[in-house]
Amino acid sequence: MARYLLNYYIRDVADMMTVIPLAKNPWKFIYFPRAMLAVGELSSLGKTSNARNALLNALLAVSAFNLQSKFTRGSDEMKYYVDLGIQLRQQASDFLRGCLEEDILEQKYKDVLVAVLSMVTIDVVWGTMSGCKIHLDQCEKIIEKKMKVKKKLSSKAVILHRIFGSMKLLQDSSSLENIQKEEIFLNESNYKTYIIGGNAGSREELDRFNNNSITGLFRK
Repeated sequence: MARYLLNYYIRDVADMMTVIPLAKNPWKFIYFPRAMLAVGELSSLGKTSNARNALLNALLAVSAFNLQSKFTRGSDEMKYYVDLGIQLRQQASDFLRGCLEEDILEQKYKDVLVAVLSMVTIDVVWGTMSGCKIHLDQCEKIIEKKMKVKKKLSSKAVILHRIFGSMKLLQDSSSLENIQKEEIFLNESNYKTYIIGGNAGSREELDRFNNNSITGLFRK
């Protein structure tokens, strides 16, 4: 079943995260390979990190929740994938909790980011928006802690920061009545610090990324 759900994810689900096809879809070349590493480690060593285990279960849950929509409402097949998705989401949440209890600075940074961001994807797909805010807040704290000690980011980390930025801006804009001025995390003055880590880039780049990323799905 894991093989089937992973194959469905890379073949069908990953491309749904963008409005238009991308030559280098981050959900394919950043998220998915790390889930495959988790599979390999579990098969060969019997264990993997909490972050990668959380990511693997999260991607499987996203596939299951998407598959349930392909069947007639109330059918046995739909109920099967709903129940499977709920189980996988709970497992992902448990592994993420274990990950966050460890020292973030001693873990692989991108593994932790994709684990948390994948939980946000589940929240969006399954409509649990209260969970979405919780996971985005967790991701924000991780980024803030990391950026205090690391100013230069890899290209993949920059992409993950931008995915977080687009999701955070969307979440803030959809619940402005609950947001105080001092709570707004991203602004023009700290954008380069937290999203691109001082690397070459501009706000226009984030705008172009947003137009081609998951935020476009929300606008459609």
